[in-house]
Amino acid sequence: MTWLPISTAPKDETNVILAIGETIPDVLDVRVGSYLTTAQALELGAPGRGWLVWNDCCDWFYVEMPWFWMPLPATPDART
Repeated sequence: MTWLPISTAPKDETNVILAIGETIPDVLDVRVGSYLTTAQALELGAPGRGWLVWNDCCDWFYVEMPWFWMPLPATPDART
C-alpha cells in the first residue's frame, strides 16, 4: 500500500491509517482514525470537523489535518 493525499480520504465513519505528523522530530506518527463531521464534533465537544484518532493507550484525540492516509488492510481469517 502507498500513502494517499488526505484530500482523497473517506469522509464517513470508515477507520483508516493516518500519518498525523511528527510528534518526535524525524519520526512519522501513524495512527488509526476516522473523519468527524461538524455534527459529530459538536456532539463530542471536539473543536470542529476533522479526524478522531486513537492514542495507542486508552483514548481518542482530535487532529485537524493529517498529512496522508491509507486504507486498513483486510482482517485475516482467524480460521487459517
